[in-house]
Amino acid sequence: HQIQTNIKQGCETTGYEKRIRELCEEVIELICKPVKEVEYRKEIQTRCDTRIQQKCNTTIRERPREVCKERTKTQCSCQEVPDIQCHLELEEYEEPVCENVLVEECEDVYKEIPFLVDDEACEDFPRLECTVVEDEVPIQVCPNFKIGPTYTKRRWVGGRLDRIGQSYTTRSIALCWVH
Repeated sequence: HQIQTNIKQGCETTGYEKRIRELCEEVIELICKPVKEVEYRKEIQTRCDTRIQQKCNTTIRERPREVCKERTKTQCSCQEVPDIQCHLELEEYEEPVCENVLVEECEDVYKEIPFLVDDEACEDFPRLECTVVEDEVPIQVCPNFKIGPTYTKRRWVGGRLDRIGQSYTTRSIALCWVH
């Protein structure tokens, strides 16, 4: 049954009845929470390394050397006698001279440096949002609403007729709610 919306001629409104109902609709709510994300900063860093290295040079030095020559010498008896005559001469030679030297070697290195960033992670959450709606429904009184062999008082309640009593007179009424 539906609530009667058309009232017959001769009906009159005797008052209003308040009806309370709940009207709900789905609402999407965006809920966010703070999170930490990792991002990377690109940098060129110079990396140096210091080492001890031995550096050698060749130096020319001189040293004394005995040089001897064999010669013949004539003696009084007119005889040649072998003779060795020696003297010192300077002789050049190469001598390595080494020393420890600090050597610094540097190179540029490309790096990605991680760092934390504050961010938000958001999600859609559906929820029902309800409001209470109060309707005023008119109450209509209609004469001579005949049911069966007798006249019966009836009214519209929740989309159907409800019996509220019987009358044996010809002036029975029916109570109706109208939207």
